[in-house]
Amino acid sequence: MQRILYLIIPLALLLAACQPEQPEFPTLDDTPLIEWEEALDWLYAGEVTRVIQTHNLDVYLTLEDGRSLRTVEPYIDAIFEEITACGAPCSDIVVATE
Repeated sequence: MQRILYLIIPLALLLAACQPEQPEFPTLDDTPLIEWEEALDWLYAGEVTRVIQTHNLDVYLTLEDGRSLRTVEPYIDAIFEEITACGAPCSDIVVATE
Protein backbone atom coordinates (compact mmCIF):
# COMPACT_ATOMS: atom_id res chain seq x y z
CA MET A 1 0.00 0.00 0.00
CA GLN A 2 2.84 2.37 0.87
CA ARG A 3 4.46 1.77 -2.50
CA ILE A 4 1.29 2.77 -4.29
CA LEU A 5 1.13 6.01 -2.32
CA TYR A 6 4.77 6.71 -3.21
CA LEU A 7 3.78 6.47 -6.85
CA ILE A 8 0.42 8.25 -6.72
CA ILE A 9 1.50 11.34 -4.79
CA PRO A 10 4.39 12.35 -7.11
CA LEU A 11 2.22 11.58 -10.12
CA ALA A 12 -0.57 13.82 -8.79
CA LEU A 13 1.90 16.63 -8.15
CA LEU A 14 3.36 16.25 -11.62
CA LEU A 15 -0.07 16.38 -13.24
CA ALA A 16 -1.03 19.45 -11.19
CA ALA A 17 2.13 21.22 -12.37
CA CYS A 18 1.24 20.48 -16.00
CA GLN A 19 -2.09 22.29 -15.93
CA PRO A 20 -2.28 24.91 -18.71
CA GLU A 21 -2.23 28.51 -17.61
CA GLN A 22 -5.76 29.82 -17.27
CA PRO A 23 -6.42 33.18 -18.93
CA GLU A 24 -7.22 36.02 -16.59
CA PHE A 25 -10.49 37.67 -17.40
CA PRO A 26 -11.09 41.21 -16.27
CA THR A 27 -13.55 41.88 -13.49
CA LEU A 28 -15.82 44.83 -12.97
CA ASP A 29 -13.88 45.98 -9.92
CA ASP A 30 -10.47 46.39 -11.50
CA THR A 31 -11.20 47.42 -15.10
CA PRO A 32 -11.34 51.15 -15.89
CA LEU A 33 -14.66 52.31 -17.37
CA ILE A 34 -14.42 54.40 -20.53
CA GLU A 35 -17.04 56.02 -22.76
CA TRP A 36 -18.34 54.07 -25.77
CA GLU A 37 -16.85 56.60 -28.20
CA GLU A 38 -13.39 56.21 -26.65
CA ALA A 39 -13.71 52.43 -26.93
CA LEU A 40 -14.47 52.85 -30.63
CA ASP A 41 -11.38 55.02 -31.01
CA TRP A 42 -9.24 52.20 -29.59
CA LEU A 43 -11.05 49.67 -31.78
CA TYR A 44 -10.67 51.55 -35.07
CA ALA A 45 -7.03 52.34 -34.28
CA GLY A 46 -6.35 48.60 -34.39
CA GLU A 47 -5.26 48.48 -30.73
CA VAL A 48 -7.83 45.89 -29.54
CA THR A 49 -6.90 42.20 -29.47
CA ARG A 50 -9.85 40.72 -27.54
CA VAL A 51 -13.46 41.70 -26.92
CA ILE A 52 -15.77 40.15 -24.34
CA GLN A 53 -19.45 41.12 -24.37
CA THR A 54 -21.65 40.38 -21.35
CA HIS A 55 -25.41 40.01 -21.23
CA ASN A 56 -25.77 43.35 -19.41
CA LEU A 57 -24.12 45.39 -22.22
CA ASP A 58 -20.69 45.57 -20.56
CA VAL A 59 -17.91 45.17 -23.10
CA TYR A 60 -14.35 44.38 -22.05
CA LEU A 61 -11.53 45.30 -24.41
CA THR A 62 -8.02 43.91 -24.15
CA LEU A 63 -5.46 46.16 -25.80
CA GLU A 64 -2.26 45.13 -27.56
CA ASP A 65 -0.22 46.33 -24.57
CA GLY A 66 -2.18 43.98 -22.27
CA ARG A 67 -4.36 46.61 -20.57
CA SER A 68 -8.07 45.97 -20.14
CA LEU A 69 -10.80 48.56 -20.49
CA ARG A 70 -14.55 48.35 -19.97
CA THR A 71 -17.32 50.22 -21.72
CA VAL A 72 -21.08 49.92 -22.04
CA GLU A 73 -22.47 49.36 -25.50
CA PRO A 74 -25.64 51.23 -26.48
CA TYR A 75 -27.48 48.02 -27.43
CA ILE A 76 -26.73 44.30 -27.55
CA ASP A 77 -24.18 43.25 -30.20
CA ALA A 78 -23.25 46.85 -31.05
CA ILE A 79 -19.59 45.95 -30.54
CA PHE A 80 -19.82 43.15 -33.10
CA GLU A 81 -21.34 45.52 -35.66
CA GLU A 82 -18.45 47.92 -35.04
CA ILE A 83 -15.86 45.16 -35.41
CA THR A 84 -17.38 44.22 -38.77
CA ALA A 85 -17.48 47.87 -39.90
CA CYS A 86 -13.87 48.34 -38.79
CA GLY A 87 -12.56 45.94 -41.40
CA ALA A 88 -8.88 45.00 -41.63
CA PRO A 89 -7.66 46.62 -38.37
CA CYS A 90 -10.14 44.44 -36.48
CA SER A 91 -9.87 41.21 -38.47
CA ASP A 92 -7.82 39.33 -35.85
CA ILE A 93 -9.80 40.31 -32.74
CA VAL A 94 -10.77 37.37 -30.55
CA VAL A 95 -14.42 37.76 -29.53
CA ALA A 96 -16.47 36.15 -26.79
CA THR A 97 -19.99 36.65 -25.51
CA GLU A 98 -22.00 35.20 -22.68
